[in-house]
Amino acid sequence: MSTDGSEFGHFAYIGNGFCLDSWGAGPFVLHVGTKAWRFEDSDRFGPLIITKRGAEASVQPGERSPFWQAHMAWRKQGRRLAEDGITCIYDPLKPTLYRKVGRKNIIVQHGDEGGGYEEVQP
Repeated sequence: MSTDGSEFGHFAYIGNGFCLDSWGAGPFVLHVGTKAWRFEDSDRFGPLIITKRGAEASVQPGERSPFWQAHMAWRKQGRRLAEDGITCIYDPLKPTLYRKVGRKNIIVQHGDEGGGYEEVQP
């Protein structure tokens, strides 16, 4: 028999003739502006958006959804949670600031990885 709880939300158990492997911790709620997502999270598989009843949501966030940047920030900052144990706490990622000079983009200030880009005026 062996167990492995080293990953965030991961549990594995090997017994006589069977193997049980479950992933994910949660549910968690991530807020971006007025929108909220309920999800389970796994180091191995990433987030899975779920309904209020805990079933897999029929639609997952698209690649440009603000959920992804907020989720990345939450994970990079240690998966902090509010006292309720469900609400995610994170600081938004800082964008890299750039200025257009002729046909070139010049970086004015480096931001966080995954924080996107924002043009500043001279």
